[in-house]
Amino acid sequence: YFVSRKRQGDAEIVFMPYNYVIDPNMRRMFDANVFSNCIVIFDEAHNVPRVCMDAASVEISTTLLAAAHTDVKKVIEIAQSSIDKDLSEVG
Repeated sequence: YFVSRKRQGDAEIVFMPYNYVIDPNMRRMFDANVFSNCIVIFDEAHNVPRVCMDAASVEISTTLLAAAHTDVKKVIEIAQSSIDKDLSEVG
């Protein structure tokens, strides 16, 4: 694996799963020259739409969403308190 990654810049043909090309996080693992001036052939191309959707999607658990909601409420309370304090000092 590591030898292949090191030699990728010298290769004329590189084989890799198509999600390595589609997913920006996976693409960052490779030398940018691997994807320049090349022809890309997708095997099993009928799976490409699903892989694109997966790469552009995110899953958020209800626990994480509830925690974010609580944090936002706290920020609003702090901001409102700061506004109230500023108004009381002015008026």
